[in-house]
Amino acid sequence: MAWWTGKRGSAAPAAPAVADTRPRHERDATEGFPRGLPDGDRHKPSALGRWPSADEMAEFQSRPDGPKFGEWKPGMFLVGRDHKGRYYGHDDDRHVLTVAGSRAGKGVSLIVPNLLFWPGSALVIDPKGELATLTASRRSAGGSDWSVPLTPGEGEVYALDPFSRVTGDARQHAFAGFNPLADLDPATGEGADLAYQLADALIIQSDGDGAHWTQAARALLTVLVMWVAATEPPASKNLVTVRRIVTKGEAALNALWVAMAEHGIDLIGRTGEAMQGTQAKELNSIISTIATQTAFLEGEQMARVLSASSFRLEDLKAKRITVYLCLPATRLATHGRWLRMFVTLAMDAMERTGPLRDGQHRVLFCLDEFAALGTMETVEKAAGQIASFGVKLWPIIQDLTQLKRDYKDGWETFMGNAGLLTFFGNTDLTTTDHIAARLGETEVVRIVESANETWQDAVGGSRGDPMMALVGGQSNNTESTNQSKGGGQSKGEQIQRVPLMHASEIVQAFSRERGNILVMIPDKPPCALHRCVHHSEEDDGLFGGLFGTIEGQKPPRTKRAEREERESVGKRA
Repeated sequence: MAWWTGKRGSAAPAAPAVADTRPRHERDATEGFPRGLPDGDRHKPSALGRWPSADEMAEFQSRPDGPKFGEWKPGMFLVGRDHKGRYYGHDDDRHVLTVAGSRAGKGVSLIVPNLLFWPGSALVIDPKGELATLTASRRSAGGSDWSVPLTPGEGEVYALDPFSRVTGDARQHAFAGFNPLADLDPATGEGADLAYQLADALIIQSDGDGAHWTQAARALLTVLVMWVAATEPPASKNLVTVRRIVTKGEAALNALWVAMAEHGIDLIGRTGEAMQGTQAKELNSIISTIATQTAFLEGEQMARVLSASSFRLEDLKAKRITVYLCLPATRLATHGRWLRMFVTLAMDAMERTGPLRDGQHRVLFCLDEFAALGTMETVEKAAGQIASFGVKLWPIIQDLTQLKRDYKDGWETFMGNAGLLTFFGNTDLTTTDHIAARLGETEVVRIVESANETWQDAVGGSRGDPMMALVGGQSNNTESTNQSKGGGQSKGEQIQRVPLMHASEIVQAFSRERGNILVMIPDKPPCALHRCVHHSEEDDGLFGGLFGTIEGQKPPRTKRAEREERESVGKRA
C-alpha cells in the first residue's frame, strides 16, 4: 500500500495544513508545486531537476563572469518579482524568447515594464498601438531616471502609425515615417544588396510549384527598386512608386523594359534586355506575383509612412531612439510584409554599423506577434550572429507550434541562442510537453508499506479395522485438529525518477489567473516568480506615474494614484 510520496528525510504529513490567508503576491511562487522543492535531500540525486532555494536565488548574481540573474537594477531585463517584493532581472548579451498564450498578459507584465526601463534604443512591433500609448512619453523623457551609460538627454520617439491607433499624449509622436529608398544608392554593391533585402522581405516564398514565381518576382522587384532609386526625384523615390509601375499595364511595362536596357547600371540594363525576351505568359505570372504581394502598398495610409524618413536606422546605437511599428491585429495578415521589411532593414543597419562602442547600450528588438512575420531566413540566420553587433532579439510568440510551423527544423535555433526563456499562460500540449522536458526529472521517495496475515486449519484422523473386533481384537478410531496463524509487515523506500512537473501541472502553476512566470536560464535551475503588472497595487512603487493611459480604459486605482489625486485637488482648493 503506497501511502505517501516525498523527499528522503522528510516526515509524512500528520495533519492538514492550516489554510494560508496571505495574498497570492506575498506567497512564494513555488508554493504548492508537487516536486523538486529544496527541503534537505540526504542523498545525492541522479536526477537534477529542481527549484532553487532562496539562498541560491540570492547567489545567482554573485558570479563575476557570465550572465547575471538576480536583484533587478536599471539596465537589466526585468523578469518578475518574488513573494517578498524583490524584483529580479537578467543581464547578458544573448537574446530573450517569450512564449505566452493568447490574452495571458504579456503586455502588462513583460513588454510595458521593460519598455519603461530599457536604457538603450528599442524597435517595437506594436499590434494595437497600446505599447506606444503607454510608454512613449516615458521613453522620450530621458534624463537621470534612466541610469543609462549613454549621453544624458531626451530620447527620440517615432511611432509609425498608418492606421492611427496611438492615442493620448503619445499621439504627438505618431506622425513619423520611414522611406527605405531615400538613401539607397543603386550604383553601389551595398545599394543592390539593400534592394534585394527589400524584395526578399516583401515577397513571401511559396512552396511547391509557386516557388519559381516567387523567386523570379524577388529578382525582378530587386531591379525595379534600383530603377526607382536611380531615376525618380526625391518626392516619388519610394515603394509606392514601385507599386504603381507594376500595375500600369502591358504597354507601359514594355516601354519600361526598353528604357531599362539603356541604363548605365549593369544589372538594370541586363534585366531590361531579359524582360524584352521573356515570353508574355511567364512575364505576366511574375508581374502578377509582385502585384499580389505588394497590394498592401495601395492607399494613403501606407503612402504616408513610406514617403519620407523621420530618422536613420543607423542611429539606433548612437542615440536613444524608440521606433514603434503600429499595425492593427486585423491588418497583420495583409500588411505584415511592411513589418518584415522594417525588421530586415534594421538588422542590416545594425550589422553595418559594427559592434557596440564604449558608452553604447544594446538595441532591443521587441518583436511582439513574431509569428505574424512568417518565415524570415534573415532573422533565423541572424539569431546566432546579430548579438555580437549589439542587438538583443526578443521574439514573443503564443506557442511553440508557431515557431515549428515557420522554421521547420531550425526552430530550436531561437531557443538555443536565447540567454533567457520565459513561459506563462501556456495550455497547448506542444509547448507544455516541451517545458516538461526542459525542466527535467527529479527524484521522489515512495514509501511502501505492506502487511499480510495467513491462517491454516488442519483436520486429521484414523479409523481402525472393524474385522479386528469380530476376532476379539481392538479397533481404534482417532481424530485430530490443528490451527495455525502467521503473517508479517514490511516497510521500505523506493527512489523513483519522475518529471519535475507534468504538462498538466505546468498549465495550472503558470496559468494566466495564478500570475506566475517560469524563468529558464542556461546553467541555472528553473525558477518561478510572480509576474509584474505595471498598473497593479503591488508594483505601483516601481511603475506608478511612469506610464500613459489608453483612451477609453481606466486601469485599477492604486493608493498612489488616489493620494496624488487628493493632493492635486488640495492644491487647486
